[in-house]
Amino acid sequence: MISLLRRTKKVLVILVLLFLVSLNADSSEPILFTGDSGFLVQHTGDVQEEIYSKTLVLEKGNYQVQLAYTSSEEGNALWIRNHDVQIDSAEIPVGEGELCYDLRIEEPTPNLEVSVHYAGNGYLEVKSFALETEKPWHRDGWVRGLLVLAAALVILLLDFLVRTGKVTERMSFEIYVVLGIAVLSSSFLLNESSVGHGDDLTYHLTRIEGIAQGLRDGQFPVRIYPDMLAGNGYLNAMYPSLFLYIPAVFRLLGVSYVVSYKLFLICMNFGAAFAMYAAIKCFTKSGRAALLGTALYVFARYRLNNMLVRGALGESLAMIFLPLVIAGVWQIAAGDRRKWWILVAGATGVIQSHVLSTVVYAAIALVLFAACAGKMVREKRTAELGMAAGLILLLNLGFLVPFLTYYVKGNLNLGALTETFAYWVESLNPAYLFGIFRITHEDAGFVRDFALHLPMLCLFGFCLIYCVHHRAEMSDRDRFLRRLFVAACLLLFMTTNWFPYEMIRNVAFLDHFFSMIQFPWRFEGPAIGILIITGAVWITEYQHIEGYCNVLVAALVVMVLLDASHWNLRWNQSMTGAGADEDRTCADIIYCPQEYMVRGDGAFYGGYIVSDEQVTVHSYEKDGLRIDMIYRAEPGGHWVELPLMHYMGYVVTDEKGEDYEVMTGDAGNMRVLLENSERHELHVRYRDPVLFRIASFISILTILIIILILLTRGFRGGPVTGPMRGVRHE
Repeated sequence: MISLLRRTKKVLVILVLLFLVSLNADSSEPILFTGDSGFLVQHTGDVQEEIYSKTLVLEKGNYQVQLAYTSSEEGNALWIRNHDVQIDSAEIPVGEGELCYDLRIEEPTPNLEVSVHYAGNGYLEVKSFALETEKPWHRDGWVRGLLVLAAALVILLLDFLVRTGKVTERMSFEIYVVLGIAVLSSSFLLNESSVGHGDDLTYHLTRIEGIAQGLRDGQFPVRIYPDMLAGNGYLNAMYPSLFLYIPAVFRLLGVSYVVSYKLFLICMNFGAAFAMYAAIKCFTKSGRAALLGTALYVFARYRLNNMLVRGALGESLAMIFLPLVIAGVWQIAAGDRRKWWILVAGATGVIQSHVLSTVVYAAIALVLFAACAGKMVREKRTAELGMAAGLILLLNLGFLVPFLTYYVKGNLNLGALTETFAYWVESLNPAYLFGIFRITHEDAGFVRDFALHLPMLCLFGFCLIYCVHHRAEMSDRDRFLRRLFVAACLLLFMTTNWFPYEMIRNVAFLDHFFSMIQFPWRFEGPAIGILIITGAVWITEYQHIEGYCNVLVAALVVMVLLDASHWNLRWNQSMTGAGADEDRTCADIIYCPQEYMVRGDGAFYGGYIVSDEQVTVHSYEKDGLRIDMIYRAEPGGHWVELPLMHYMGYVVTDEKGEDYEVMTGDAGNMRVLLENSERHELHVRYRDPVLFRIASFISILTILIIILILLTRGFRGGPVTGPMRGVRHE
């Protein structure tokens, strides 16, 4: 065993080193944008207009814009805008040549727009557009050292725990294997400088950039992305974002958003691996079961599809904590009641990851608790459930209170979320879901694969056989696992078009629920998580195949690895469709969904607008969410609209600290009614509403109390003493 453990360490080190070699080094190579036909745009006409533009996310520094062109007339120009406000321009000379423009960025910006303005006569061709930097685009190199240090610390820590007897050699071996599975699953992320396609990818990259901007602006927690929507600010309270602070901090440290995002996905792989390993260990002491379940879950096609093709970051994060939710329900309902905190950890992780997954997982947990209600009442387990529910609420008030407040009273454009969604057409054909061979559906460059494939089908079939053979002789744990298997079958049924969705459309509250879920194939995520827990435990404890258990486990692992390795991720294509060069500058990826904007016509602008010429603005300065202005207004009830979305929390005061009257303008922006005649000051600041601050304080205080208890007393439950009924020990 010791020699095997040492070899496993070496394998882990080799995998980590291979990962480090594959990371992109810091680069200062110019970024070139060009078209497939040898030019970007050709234009003639008699109307002045913008014929080409590129919006860039740039760090502070010096850059040079190089524009290769052919121009037949004067008046054409290169325009530089920031937050939709033109800050400079350069005329494009007549003839054929290259225009070089020196660009100085004083502060990081996601809204720098470089555009070509056509004067309205003659011929203008833009052949290529290049951007050069005086220094490397990003500081990614030190991340290699960080990963080497992390790998070394893991190895040293495990060696120390083994020597001190806190961890057995067998468990140390299992942990190394789990680490190897997580590293191997991250190999999908290597070799390319692009982050690939993704249905929701641009929105989540926008969120990461927005949180970095908010932290730089002095917000914590970040409620509003200050530089989004041309500097009007965009709300961050409607989508859980706790875990996105990880890549956002990397961005603040100068790491490129490509590497920051990849590192975050790698962290998610590690989280999913250890969560499933820990969850299965709650049901059985079998290391084979835990390692089998970990491999199947980490390489599950649906999970990888969410992460790497759909770009469904929230749902992928929630799937990390699904196994802990299931294990927590088991511990409270029929297992070791002292470990009720597992449900708290899992549920909190889900709530802080994805709202829709929270709704689905909560429904599953409630059904499981209802099925175990009789046993819980007889054994007086309701107290643990009450403690878990109360602690979950306290820990998540900091997110739930702002979310619910904005949802109910935020005057947001939520029509896209509340209208009936055609969910019934998004269900899957059963022949597709239960397909054995690789079946993909390609839509506008996105390759999605929701089929279960051979490994999951084998697991599903085995669970059916086990239930038939053991229907009369099941322990409490096996009865719970059987309920889990039934839940998985029902969830898979709900993904298909066999489910009576046409009838559901006539039931108002069910229609609303499924409209909110949008895609029935979302139920496949929790279904495979539940199926893997159930199947992994039963396979290693099925007496009829005891002599073949190791072979069966190895075969399933090999099948899932082969299935994943033949998957065409199209990782080499950038989500902009024009190559990895654009990804280095985050070109054209900023995306803010309309539903989280304040109701209005969406006519965003980068500067202020006054009601009429009787308002004179002497000075105006905007820095993030802060605005300072000095003005004079004649009598008559005038106003100024400021480039800030009118979200709750803004305070507008004059030089005496007295509040202005503020309302929502036509565009959803902040409209301030001005004081008359005299010269006045106007100051805008964002402050969390008192209710939000109280909720955040309660959540933070709860976390501090938990940490204090852990440091002083530890978990009251501790390890299980004595054998658990229905658990096989090895």
